[in-house]
Amino acid sequence: MKIDFAYISDRGLNPRYTVNEDSYLIMPDEHVFAVADGVGGAHAGDVASSSALGIIKKGVEQFGHRSGDNKIRFLQILIKAANNVVYQKGKRKNKQMASTLAIVLIDQNYAVIGHVGDSRIYIIRDGKLVQLTKDHSKLQELLDQNPQLTITRNNYSDGHVITRALGADPIVYPDIQKVILKHNDIFILCTDGIYSHNSDVDLLDAINQYANMLPIACEQFKLNCYEKGAKDNLTAIVLKISQE
Repeated sequence: MKIDFAYISDRGLNPRYTVNEDSYLIMPDEHVFAVADGVGGAHAGDVASSSALGIIKKGVEQFGHRSGDNKIRFLQILIKAANNVVYQKGKRKNKQMASTLAIVLIDQNYAVIGHVGDSRIYIIRDGKLVQLTKDHSKLQELLDQNPQLTITRNNYSDGHVITRALGADPIVYPDIQKVILKHNDIFILCTDGIYSHNSDVDLLDAINQYANMLPIACEQFKLNCYEKGAKDNLTAIVLKISQE
């Protein structure tokens, strides 16, 4: 199996964001990739997201080789550790610290994916883009209760309010699933700063045009964001899986 990857992470154009509160983790040798978004409105979002991914990186380095075949359980342990480190940091500072997480762990012919919050994971397979994760957000809850609504993040007052996050509570409830891989599968992990300004069509068009030049595809994501104001920090990792 061969994994080609590229990434983009940028502060965006919003003057209110003096730092990039997004973080990313790329461990190609261990086949682990993740993005995290420090929750807006909370304190030290950049510390929350980087701390979460830092403890995941440490866990993979120390225990990844011992995880065996139970990658789902291993991912649960990693996410629990990430939640604990962010929660404890906030507790020590007497401030809430929180972060989203979207993570992919690839092993042989399958991927285990997990997420908390509204950072997303997409897959492009056979020319079609599918969103694998479901946002933990007030907007998604509203749409679940009222499927006929056509409301979006941009015309809903609580469009950016999430209902789960690392560090928000002592216990976190991630969504985890296993995906059997096919040759030429492409995964996109991204924070909301990417998909707020890149529609599904935009994401698919960029990949179709630059499938063999993934860094340029990531730059196209950023260009699309900038053309629409880049109102948030933006981060994406693109993975292309080839069966050798």
